[in-house]
Order: sequence, then structure tokens, then C-alpha cells
Amino acid sequence: MSKVLKSRRGDTLIEVVLGFAIFSTVAAFTIAIMNSSLTNAEAALELTLARNEIDAQAETLRFVHNSFLNDRNYESSSQPYRNLWIAIRKLATADASRVPRLSDSAQDCGALYNDGTGLGTGSIYNISSSASPSARAFVLNTRKLQTTGDFDTTLITADNSSSSTMLFYNSTLNPRLVYTNGENTTDDTLLGSELDDEVTTTPAYDTVARVEGIWDVAVKENVASDELSRFYDFHVYTCWFPPGAKRPTTIGTIIRLYNPEYIEESYF
Repeated sequence: MSKVLKSRRGDTLIEVVLGFAIFSTVAAFTIAIMNSSLTNAEAALELTLARNEIDAQAETLRFVHNSFLNDRNYESSSQPYRNLWIAIRKLATADASRVPRLSDSAQDCGALYNDGTGLGTGSIYNISSSASPSARAFVLNTRKLQTTGDFDTTLITADNSSSSTMLFYNSTLNPRLVYTNGENTTDDTLLGSELDDEVTTTPAYDTVARVEGIWDVAVKENVASDELSRFYDFHVYTCWFPPGAKRPTTIGTIIRLYNPEYIEESYF
């Protein structure tokens, strides 16, 4: 009988504790690897989305500039993007040394804003001084390019005096333009002549509600006041905190667009 009991004895307490410790170590190591993989995947996704936003701003600037160039031979009334291009280049500063570098903005994205509630006295969006190039930070609404009016829904500036609410804020996820829908529109022609009921059409999400972690700054050639600038450099910057990061990520680009009026005046 005693031989049967000895052959069926269970694990000792030490063996149980040792097995549990091994399982816990393996589980913790596996969870850490999974968290690291998810964090890296999220960071890569946010980086891709940030680059897409930068490319959208750059391509929109090129489109407006190219449209202005292509329509130069027409009457000004037949140049749809002429006034928009003029409005954009009016935001340019001639003092490139005052344009904040990415290394400066990398110190803290939140320092660009006022307590996270909007624009304040930060190094980028300093609207307290009209002489500062930071006061001329802007973005373009890539979904709706106005060709007439004051361009308040297309050219979103940091110092938007026509709006009681500032639209530039610190990034909550990744650099992006947050769009909202306009008012619903109705169209009673969609149902034909047989029915009189109105149909509510799907509103377009083309109104900028927030600008988070992205901005453009235009710099023109520093020349005398009575001379035309040969080119305009557009700095497109982003700043945001990836998941789990203690320091922000900043990427950007610079595109140079030449002034056709300088060529016309100098060579023709």
C-alpha cells in the first residue's frame, strides 16, 4: 500500500513555486514584447500619417502656385487662384533666422501653445507680436480651396482676427487637420417630379475644426523693400508625442517656389 502512495505523490511546494515563477517570467517577457511591438506599430503609423499631412500641404502649395503660373497670360479675373496665391505670399517673412527650427520645437510641443487651450506666447504660434514670423503660421485647407472672398475657410492662419476661436492646438494623436461637416443641404430634385419630399444629402467634411501639431511658415528672399523677391520658401513642420515617448517627434520639409513677377520684371 505504501509503495502505491509513494508512486502517486504530488509536486512539492518548491516545485509549484518554481513553476509559477517560470510561467510569470515568460508571461511578463511576452507581454513586454507585445507592448513594444504595438508601440512601434503605432509610432510607425503616426509617422506615416504625419508625412501624409506634410505632403498634402506641400502639394496644395505647389498646385496653387502652378495654377497661378499657368494662368498668367489670362486676365486677372480669369485667374482663379491668383488672389489665393497673393494672400499666401503676403504671410511670408523676410527674416529666415527667426523661423523656428525643428530642434527648437522638439523641446516640448506643448510649449508652442498656451496651457494646451489654444495659441499663446509659444515659440511657434506667438500671436502677441505682428513682427514675428511665428504670427504668420498657417495651414491650407486641402479639401476646400476658395478662389474668391477672404479665404477664411481655405487659408487658416494662426492669428485669425476674423475668428473668435483659434484653431491651432497641440496634437492629441498625430499631426492632422480635423475636419467637420457643414450644414446639411436639401435637394428635392433627387426624387424626381413624382414626390415632393425633400432629401437630406450627405454633408461634406471640408471645414477645418482644429489644426493639431502642424503648421506652415513662409519665408521670402530678404531684399530691399522696393525689390521683388525671387522665391518663397515654405517650411512645413510637425510636432507630436508618439505613444510612450518622453520626447516629441518632429519632421518637416521645405519647398521653394519661384516668383514669376521677378522674372518678368528682370528679363522682359
